[in-house]
Amino acid sequence: MKPSLTETKLLLYTILSVLILISIYVFRPQLTSIYNPANFLSFHMILEFFAIAISFSIFLYGWKKYKQTRSGKLLLVSLVFFTIGMIDLAHTLTFKGMPVFINESSVAKATWFWVISRTIEATSMLIILLLPERIMSRDPRNLLLALSMAVVTLIVYIVFRYELSLPLLVVEGEGTTFLKNSIEYFVCFLRIVSIVVALLFYNDKKNQDYLYFALAFTNLFLSELIFTIYQSVYDIDNFSGHVFKVMGYFFILKAFYFSIEKATLSEKHFQKNSIDLQKLVHDYQGVFFTYSKIGDRFVHTSCDGELLSELGFTPDNIVGNTMCEIFPAKAEKINTFYRHCWEKEAAVSFKISVRNKWLVFKLKPIFQNDKVIQVLGTAIDVTECVETDKKISHYSAYMCDTKMQKDP
Repeated sequence: MKPSLTETKLLLYTILSVLILISIYVFRPQLTSIYNPANFLSFHMILEFFAIAISFSIFLYGWKKYKQTRSGKLLLVSLVFFTIGMIDLAHTLTFKGMPVFINESSVAKATWFWVISRTIEATSMLIILLLPERIMSRDPRNLLLALSMAVVTLIVYIVFRYELSLPLLVVEGEGTTFLKNSIEYFVCFLRIVSIVVALLFYNDKKNQDYLYFALAFTNLFLSELIFTIYQSVYDIDNFSGHVFKVMGYFFILKAFYFSIEKATLSEKHFQKNSIDLQKLVHDYQGVFFTYSKIGDRFVHTSCDGELLSELGFTPDNIVGNTMCEIFPAKAEKINTFYRHCWEKEAAVSFKISVRNKWLVFKLKPIFQNDKVIQVLGTAIDVTECVETDKKISHYSAYMCDTKMQKDP
């Protein structure tokens, strides 16, 4: 399944969404005569459960695929939607007219859960869009999930415990307050910025996922606008706002799905069509290794190759250790070259004798965001070449001495 959203379709869908919104207000009297507020609670519950199901689908799919993608951004999206899914659930269960959940349902609690959820989602999605992609070496899922649950628990506690002390957001029959509208307009601003950022990224990378995000943010922007003008939590404006919210979530789900599929398919393609890199390194006649700077020490983070066994080592003897533990007698000299490569950010080559072998080391820094994060090194055995050079030198010296003796 491939993403099929094009620039033309994005424009058409956006125009269609705007026309639907305009039609709601143009034909408002006719729609109001048909619309029955008594049915709103059921429709609200259905629409919110759709949105909550999408939120948890994003969370569970991202959680399951993390081991394949190792994407920090996709993991953050998963945890953000877990958080807002839980808050939206609290919003749904405390909506006016719902059965008792901890205590009596009310407009105040439901509205505070709504604005908190929208603010967290809009702010987080914009930040995630702007963050650079990062492939994670560790698995922080359990820690991040615990933090998300702690945030949800704290928000639920504050809203339930201090409901009567919190500022009023909606006056039933009159409409939304200045504070409620200010929060919604702030969220609208974040939506507009997110739309612009998504389109700029699409223009730069031609990745259709950003078109889905732009379309999602457009629908969520229209939803936020609607929630600044309704007069009753049961009126047709409130209903329309929830419809646009579900549409926005649906397009985020599509963008998220395609982003993960691309990441996992790329990994599968690499595994299927590439040589086993670990075996290739293991069979290399020399040594491949990497090291990182931890404090003032240069610690080896990986190492393999046939030459290791010839030197009397295994990878476990090298990984996690410094040159002081590996070649104590040569450590000072080798660390000089290690330090030069790391600090000067330049490739280094040097020759040194260890365990009756002459080795040529080549070091090259690896950069991320213009900063050295690791050094890749190789070492090859040049003992035979050195011995041959010595023999040639000795032979040349011998020939020179012989010639001098023959000359009168």
